[in-house]
Amino acid sequence: MRAIFIIVTLAISAMILFLPFLGDAWGNAEIRFILFLVLLVLVALMLIRWTLPEGSEYEVMPPMEDGVTQVERDGSMMEQALGGQPYGQLKVYLELRAVFLERVRTRRRLDDAGWRELISDRSRFQSVVGDPELLGLTSLEDRGTADLDQYDDLGLAFGRGFEGRFEALLGKVEQWT
Repeated sequence: MRAIFIIVTLAISAMILFLPFLGDAWGNAEIRFILFLVLLVLVALMLIRWTLPEGSEYEVMPPMEDGVTQVERDGSMMEQALGGQPYGQLKVYLELRAVFLERVRTRRRLDDAGWRELISDRSRFQSVVGDPELLGLTSLEDRGTADLDQYDDLGLAFGRGFEGRFEALLGKVEQWT
């Protein structure tokens, strides 16, 4: 915004400074008209800049460069998880949880009201799921990775045991009916 003000001010100042040097040219209507159009364009640019909305300082999506997202550049969540990153491992567990819950809902053909009723009745939900390990997975919440021991009671493994534990849970989710 400041740059436009500076450009407009410099352009107007230059016009005023060069008026005496134009001499007979200033008397020419065509030159006066061209100067008027230049001044009008500069004022229009300044007004357009004032009225255009400013961009948000928050990014809604990761920035794209050459068609590649930030996540793809850094590696997928699964690659990060297999690389031993606890945050990536937690995100993969959370995604598996979401997939399993959606699988329960679609296999039982539940609408929104029926789904809320099933989720709110823990004993009924436990009988529908049947497997205590999968039931523990449904209790998973994102509480960060500062203290990984908080996930032990859910039966989740982080670090070296992640890959085997995740494959076992994934197999149970795939076989669940």
